[in-house]
Amino acid sequence: MCNIMNHIFLFIFFLVLGSNAFNYNRPKICKNCKYFIPDKHSDKFGMCSFFPKKDIQTHFLVSGIYEMEYYYCNTARSVDDMCGEEGKYYKPNITEKQKK
Repeated sequence: MCNIMNHIFLFIFFLVLGSNAFNYNRPKICKNCKYFIPDKHSDKFGMCSFFPKKDIQTHFLVSGIYEMEYYYCNTARSVDDMCGEEGKYYKPNITEKQKK
């Protein structure tokens, strides 16, 4: 009887251990976030629309358009008071194809 109980215990133990091994959090990648603003040339220089630079707007004298300036994603992920390494404000970017 004791041998059967040991086998049941080991089975449940490995079942729980195995399920937790596959239940890890994937890293929150900025380019998959809804706040990500891609750069024309590289994702490396993408910006985060969640973190605008306060009171800074660029006025282009040629076009007359005012544009808000944002922090680079790299900066936002490097500063703990912003998004930090863990991606505190990350929201997945859900496209129409993914909704269906």
